[in-house]
Amino acid sequence: MRDLDGHDLAVGKKSDYFRVILWFRLRENYPHKYTGFFGRCSGQQKLATTVRESTVGHLTAVMLENLFIDVAFISASSWNLRGLSTPNENKAIVKQAVARVSEKCILLSDSSKYGKMANFRVMPLTELDLIISDEGLSDSVEQLTSQKIAVELAPPV
Repeated sequence: MRDLDGHDLAVGKKSDYFRVILWFRLRENYPHKYTGFFGRCSGQQKLATTVRESTVGHLTAVMLENLFIDVAFISASSWNLRGLSTPNENKAIVKQAVARVSEKCILLSDSSKYGKMANFRVMPLTELDLIISDEGLSDSVEQLTSQKIAVELAPPV
């Protein structure tokens, strides 16, 4: 996704795209607008494994290493104070690649995913610039912010 100032925004999966749109609309002081969607990696889908409409795997990660992304919105099926994790190692390497090539990295996850852990570590929370979640995370915000992790809670839809 590219905003009007030319910043590239990467969104983890299509369902998160709508959450990102809502987040932008709710932020009165956010000066940028969104104009597109960066989802599947063109041409890589035939070469990589597809899991629930996500392009994942080593070749996707290699391709992503050649991009410059200003802001990446990353989703997670499980995360806790130790960091983001996933049950799929092919998703882990793609998320790690996106984080490496992004100027800013934002976790976009609902509160039901917090406190869970899967087999493959993606990254520590300290590598994120911001966590956006729902109000169900409100009991844990103080614990996260005390570790210098920025958190924003989106109002219910």
